[in-house]
Amino acid sequence: GPFLVHGIATSTVDSLHFYKPLHFIGAGINADSTAVTQETIIRSVTNPSDNSGSVHIASAAGGSTFDGIVFTGQNTILEDDYHTCDSSGTFTFTRCMFNAFWFNAPQSGHQAGGIHVNMHECIVTEGVSNAGGGLSSGAFDRCIVMSIPQSLSASVSWTNCVLGAAPGAGSITNCIIYAGNNSFANQFSAVYTNCILGDVLPTSGSDIFSNCTGGVTMSSVFVNAPAAGFAWANDYHLANSSPAIQYGSDGHDCGVYGSATPAKPGFVPYNPHFSSATIPTSTDGSGNLNINIHVAAQQY
Repeated sequence: GPFLVHGIATSTVDSLHFYKPLHFIGAGINADSTAVTQETIIRSVTNPSDNSGSVHIASAAGGSTFDGIVFTGQNTILEDDYHTCDSSGTFTFTRCMFNAFWFNAPQSGHQAGGIHVNMHECIVTEGVSNAGGGLSSGAFDRCIVMSIPQSLSASVSWTNCVLGAAPGAGSITNCIIYAGNNSFANQFSAVYTNCILGDVLPTSGSDIFSNCTGGVTMSSVFVNAPAAGFAWANDYHLANSSPAIQYGSDGHDCGVYGSATPAKPGFVPYNPHFSSATIPTSTDGSGNLNINIHVAAQQY
C-alpha cells in the first residue's frame, strides 16, 4: 500500500531525502500482480492529493537499492546535497516505476562527483534527464521510458528498452523507439545499434546508425501498444509479424521481452510474493475450508 512520507520542506514543496545507503524491497508496481498485497508506493508530498513533492536521494546514499516500488511524487532525483558536494555513488533500481527521473541534477551550484544509475525493468511514464550532470553515467536495460530522455551524456546506455523518443546521446542497442530526437544530431554522437524506429532515419547529422530500421509503423510492432504513452493495458510483447523479432544484436528480439533474460509480465520483484488468494468465509459440505493461495517469484 501507499506510504505518505513527509520529509524536508523546500520552499512550499515537501520532499523526502535520503542521506545513507538503504535497501528497499517492495511488493510490486502492477496492480494485476499485487492483488493480495497492493503495490508498494512511496509518495513524498505536502498534500496527499497533490503530486508536487519529490524524492531526493543524495550521492552520500550511494549503494542503495530499490526493488518493486512505485514513486508517485512529481520527480525522483539523484543529486548532491543542497549544501555540500558529496562523493560519487551507485544506485540500483529494479522493477520500479516513476513519473520523472533525474540523476546528477545540481543543487545550489553544486554537482555530484559521478553518480551511476543501474535501471532494470523499470517504467518511467514521463522522461529521464541528467541535465547538468555530465559526470554521471547510467545503464538502462529492459525499461519502458516515455517522453524524451533529455540532456543525457555519452556514458548512458540503453539496452532492450521501449522508448517514447530517441535519446540524444549514449549507446542505444536492441531498442524500439516511437519517435526521433529533435534533430537526430548532437555533440555526443549517439550510437544506435539494431534498433527499430518509428521515424525515418536521418541522412545527415552526428548520430550513428548500425543495422537499424526506421519509418516502421509502430502498430505493427507490438501486440497492443500502437502509440507512445505508457498504460498497463498496453501489451509490449511483439506481434507475430513484428520486424523486431530476432532483430537484436544478440539474435534475440528487440524490446523489453528480448535478450537472454527478458522482462516478465507484471514486473514483479525478485522476492517471493503472494499473487492471488481466495479464502472462503465458510466450509463446504464436508467441513473443508478450501483455501487457494498462489505464490510467485522471479528467476532473476
